[in-house]
Amino acid sequence: MLGGRVVSDTTLDLCSRQLTRLSTEFVHRPPEVWLPPLLTLWKQLRKILLAGTHPRQTRPLYVLSGMTSVVLAHGCHVVGNSDEGLVLARTAEGLAEAIDHHELTAWALGTRALITDTLTKRSPVDDSPLDLIDRALALLGSSRSTGLVRLHLYRSRFAAKEGSHHVVMDAQRDALRARELVDEGTGDLDAVGGVLTFPRAKHMALSAGVSVMTSQFDEARRAADLAITAYEQGPETERSLGDLAIARLDKATAEAAKGQLDAAEAAARPVLDLRDADQIAPLMPALQRFARQLGAREIRGRTTRELREQIAGLGGSRGLPGGTIPA
Repeated sequence: MLGGRVVSDTTLDLCSRQLTRLSTEFVHRPPEVWLPPLLTLWKQLRKILLAGTHPRQTRPLYVLSGMTSVVLAHGCHVVGNSDEGLVLARTAEGLAEAIDHHELTAWALGTRALITDTLTKRSPVDDSPLDLIDRALALLGSSRSTGLVRLHLYRSRFAAKEGSHHVVMDAQRDALRARELVDEGTGDLDAVGGVLTFPRAKHMALSAGVSVMTSQFDEARRAADLAITAYEQGPETERSLGDLAIARLDKATAEAAKGQLDAAEAAARPVLDLRDADQIAPLMPALQRFARQLGAREIRGRTTRELREQIAGLGGSRGLPGGTIPA
């Protein structure tokens, strides 16, 4: 058929429903549940794309495939496969750009920034996380999606790592303003939900981490408490296991900074006792922040040594074998 074969509406609907389900499971269930079927879905959509799409189905297929690719990129981030995650984020970006889908392009750029920030060694051709965020922000403009909130908070986080405190504060204020204007459900990604949206609890969790990085420990404890309460009291399907754990660790770091070692251990204990499969890669920076704070001279002691030894034994979820994920 001219321009590629037509995929049945039933197939498209099933793939779309599966993406929505897996995007939600991504948030509140461990990788062993959602990663295998997500990989299968991506392989199915990739096969369709390689066979060629019919002109009237190009846009919906590119949107669906781009969102699936970027969710799988997040999955790679969770299990520590940075290189494959970057390839998948770029794939999502390319699909989105081909159909001029700014929301999806911006999300993919944000995901590239998130993964790039974790690299121990970057290629000279890699854009910096802040540069990627600036490109994404330019695309979204005055968007009312939660994706805009996400980008401002990422900008705050990356600026904190670089010591640009004025950028941190400006980005935090921009995130709050964008949050006030959010019209949830209006964008394609917010409509899917799950890992493709940015709820208030995640906002508070990320803010807590930024406050720890800038040594604003009272604010870090406040934001972490808000995030923990929101996750614990909210719907189970919106309870991000990873972000809840990170918020607990950032609260523990803030408590340790105040010399409250019992409170610090109590906050961190649910995370330190997680099973190995739940020790996902994104926990590692927060664990390292906590360990560094425990190592501060003024709070050294038996309890801190034992906690640091336990942290040292946590390695994060193991990545997938190379070549597992086609891009």
